[in-house]
Amino acid sequence: MQIPVTAGAHWYALWTIPRHEKRVAQQLTSKDLEVFLPLYSVERQWKKRPPVTVELPLFSGYVFARLELSQRSLALSIPGVHSIVGNGKQHIPVLDSEIATLRDGLRVGRPEPHPLPECPANVRILRGPLAGLEGVLVRKKSHDRVVVVVESVRRAFSVEVDVVDLFEIGDSSTGRGV
Repeated sequence: MQIPVTAGAHWYALWTIPRHEKRVAQQLTSKDLEVFLPLYSVERQWKKRPPVTVELPLFSGYVFARLELSQRSLALSIPGVHSIVGNGKQHIPVLDSEIATLRDGLRVGRPEPHPLPECPANVRILRGPLAGLEGVLVRKKSHDRVVVVVESVRRAFSVEVDVVDLFEIGDSSTGRGV
């Protein structure tokens, strides 16, 4: 979905050098820009060391920044930023509602990156911070997870959900809970 670019600040996805997302976010913040870098926690263990929990970017290679037209060149001048995501002709803003949903939803459900699903969405989340989003229901280690695609960056993530909070969508004209 494309929103018209008007005066004022809009959210944009910045494409970054891999593994530079945190550094780019820090530099953008130091320039007084509003930044959103979705992170997830994972436990890692290196040789002969105890396990450590680290926070990694949920969408590798992307940072979200709220920019005005006049600040785009400032964002592009940050080392590690390749470009602002767009369609080749113009930069495409990310909807405020998409950023708000991500912010709220990532606080629950233990998010994890996930490959883009091959099949279309088959469930809608009915309750909670991610209510209204559609995704693909998958099972991982006896937990129900929904894979949600973030269209602005063409990346997906999965979150744990309670099956009673889902509604099956698809071919059925009557629709039913999962």
